[in-house]
Amino acid sequence: MSVTKSDLLAYVKIEFDKNLGPVLKEWEKFDENFDVDIEKMFVNFYLWFLGGDMDKKARPRIIIFDKFSIVSSIRGMNVDCFFIKNKKKPVRNVRELRKLVKKLKQR
Repeated sequence: MSVTKSDLLAYVKIEFDKNLGPVLKEWEKFDENFDVDIEKMFVNFYLWFLGGDMDKKARPRIIIFDKFSIVSSIRGMNVDCFFIKNKKKPVRNVRELRKLVKKLKQR
């Protein structure tokens, strides 16, 4: 399913520092009405996708809430979160989301 600029609410990049734990490296809101406090919640986002036993293969890639979904891309100990509006079918194409974020950040 294709994702458009109007579907993307925010992007968050969280990296893991072995001394500090999860660190908010980058974030940007693309919808001014999106009211999630990213600076207060980023550790929760990190734990939702990477918390628990690191040896387990089953980790969530998407979490669906009433008003939006969070699609994750996990690379090692780092997590990228894409906040998108809910659709009938969840958006799962992380490559497409990355391209869209890159395009929007260049403007």
